[in-house]
Amino acid sequence: LAHAFADDLVEKLTGKRGVFSTKLLFVSDATGRKQIYISDYDGKNVVRLTRNRSINISPRWLPDGKSFSYTSYMKGYPCVYQQVLRTGKLKTIACRNGINIGGGWSPDGRYLALTMKGKKSPELFLFDSKTGRLTQLTSNYAIDVSPSWSPDGRKLVYVSDMAGKPQIYVLDLVDKKPRRITFEGNYNTSPVWSPDGRSILYVRREDSRFNIWLMDIKTGIHRQLTFEGDNLEPSWSPDGRYIVYEHKDRRGRAYLYLMRRDGSGKRRLDPTKGNESAPSWSPFR
Repeated sequence: LAHAFADDLVEKLTGKRGVFSTKLLFVSDATGRKQIYISDYDGKNVVRLTRNRSINISPRWLPDGKSFSYTSYMKGYPCVYQQVLRTGKLKTIACRNGINIGGGWSPDGRYLALTMKGKKSPELFLFDSKTGRLTQLTSNYAIDVSPSWSPDGRKLVYVSDMAGKPQIYVLDLVDKKPRRITFEGNYNTSPVWSPDGRSILYVRREDSRFNIWLMDIKTGIHRQLTFEGDNLEPSWSPDGRYIVYEHKDRRGRAYLYLMRRDGSGKRRLDPTKGNESAPSWSPFR
């Protein structure tokens, strides 16, 4: 109730919806195994969502906020599943022999971009949730992973080592031609498009440290947002004003952190007693 009141207050003052009633999906090893949890935006009111004896990673919200997908090793190798939040009902999306790693859902909720084993190497595919059809998007001898959709549903940003090292590319879904957008640093990963379509968050490794960077698509300017420890797997709030991410301290303990879009206001969350990773911020509902 307090969160709903805060959202109403923010909307009255700013004309924009507040994020106080939104949720976070994330991974924690608090039980000794990596399981998926849900919490309020501030890490409170935690509920465990997966209860298997396997490794569960990469949770991703569907745009309706009623279901999520994730990757699990329940069969001994990675498969992608979809789970209904309210009932826990589980559906297998992709489980070919080899690699099946979930990415992001299209804005209309119909397609899931994911990485699967191709004839040459791990490639990008689209899963059509209406027909169950899989369509291959890339075909090369590189490893293509971590796809994230543009807000208009016309492009994907993803990671490929086609140039020798992991770099970030944009793939137009009409002409299927990849365009490289990172040239600094020899290891760039975890890209995610901003809700307004103007920026892309990603992670760059320099001097053996991982930090979060923000690229302005129009100007091409890249700006570093984090500086201490290792900072990984960023996710946007649905209004694009905040970022949740994984922060590893010098002892290797992993926490969830929040910060503003410009990198200010960093705040640690403590939803569980374990190492927390792979946060995914819910859409507005």
